[in-house]
Amino acid sequence: MLPATQSIGRLMCLVGICVAFAGIGMQHFTRYFIYFDALSHLTLHFAIAVIAFGWAFLLPRYRLLAALAMMITGVLALGLWVQLHPREMPPRGQDVPAGFRELRVMSFNTWLWNKEQDVIRVEIERQDPDIVFLAEVTSHDIRLSKELLAQFPFQYPEKRQRGQHLLLMSRYPLQDVQGRGVWTGPAYLQGSLGPEWGNLTLLGTHTQRAPRVRAQWKQINAIAQHISTISHPRLVFGDFNASPYSHMVWQFAGITGMTRRSVLPTWPATWPGLPQVAIDHMFADDKLRFPDGVLAGRYAGSDHLPIVARVFVPVGGQTASLKAGSTNR
Repeated sequence: MLPATQSIGRLMCLVGICVAFAGIGMQHFTRYFIYFDALSHLTLHFAIAVIAFGWAFLLPRYRLLAALAMMITGVLALGLWVQLHPREMPPRGQDVPAGFRELRVMSFNTWLWNKEQDVIRVEIERQDPDIVFLAEVTSHDIRLSKELLAQFPFQYPEKRQRGQHLLLMSRYPLQDVQGRGVWTGPAYLQGSLGPEWGNLTLLGTHTQRAPRVRAQWKQINAIAQHISTISHPRLVFGDFNASPYSHMVWQFAGITGMTRRSVLPTWPATWPGLPQVAIDHMFADDKLRFPDGVLAGRYAGSDHLPIVARVFVPVGGQTASLKAGSTNR
């Protein structure tokens, strides 16, 4: 018979395994009770706990201490995954295939309480994107240098509106621009690039979050239904407040037929700088190529990290002159 302390240790490990499995399993009931979807934020953490308690159960002693150490190591590894990954896009024009044009996209929830506005400008300049989508833009506007503003001559909305905390900036003209504020339905800004970009449609969004899970569910479905009516190539990005394991994310991909390209954790980005959950995403049609995947940028005063990507857009037979125009703008 095992000593009492060892029996308690194994029992606690079994309890930990059961609780972690329950946390993962509850997500399968999201379709019946949408509030369970909030647990998807912790899917990787539950998986780490299952491995940690399962490994500790097999040890002869110090089981709970070993399980705790392994869980802490797993959490640190999640954050270091971002830190050790490339943090900026490669030089322009690198490896662009024939028949495609390079578009550099950045999406960033800048946070309403961000006191480091100048750091946002620095990060935008460092990433050098063609399209910038910002969520939670403060009412006093972001302080951008005149040189940077000149690089984004097309900004929407052109006049700030009450309840509208989104900003879409582009180096290229956008057509059919439309949008909604947070109080008038799903918050999004949408515009289309011209025929020289294959009429690519861009949509940036920022959905609600827990505890407003039911409102978030309605918003994500509404945006999915809306973007599904567009026949041109589509690129959707923004703060979905939902992890890759969320039923909401799967539902969005299923309705739209788009593929999620983002995997890196982006929140929380504040101290100690080890984000744990990927809630900022990019979805795209399969026609679009992401040679570097979707990268997480550097900390810029927000509780989110920005996400950036080089997107190769198919443009057909006009490529030669267009590629030159894109890389030598």
